[in-house]
Amino acid sequence: MIIATWVGELDSEQAGNVLGGHLPFDENTLIDDPEPRPEPVGAGVGASSVGVAAPPSVVTVH
Repeated sequence: MIIATWVGELDSEQAGNVLGGHLPFDENTLIDDPEPRPEPVGAGVGASSVGVAAPPSVVTVH
């Protein structure tokens, strides 16, 4: 807010609505990429959240 005020670009009505809880933060509005990103290779079943395949399950054979 300080920088926005300093450069003259603070929308005080918008700031008041956000700080007053009338416009909750929506992280989806921050995406500036109009096209959906393709899923990384290996992001299917058995992959971890960082895109590296999870180790196979341990199977015991008797």
